[in-house]
Amino acid sequence: MDTLEINFDKFLKKVDEGTFTKRKMLSAINSVFDPLGLVSPVLITGKILYSIACLKQLPWDDAVPEEIK
Repeated sequence: MDTLEINFDKFLKKVDEGTFTKRKMLSAINSVFDPLGLVSPVLITGKILYSIACLKQLPWDDAVPEEIK
């Protein structure tokens, strides 16, 4: 029997380390390798939050506001 497993450990470690910045958001979103697009429904939330951070013109290394975090 075949199984498919998607591991979010690396993704969650990037989010939990230190100050949550726009740079860490982008790094965490892009760290998930998903060639078939199976986890797109999960990642879309992060991509939307990242686009909100970009629209607010937040600096790369400043902490994101609590509403986005």
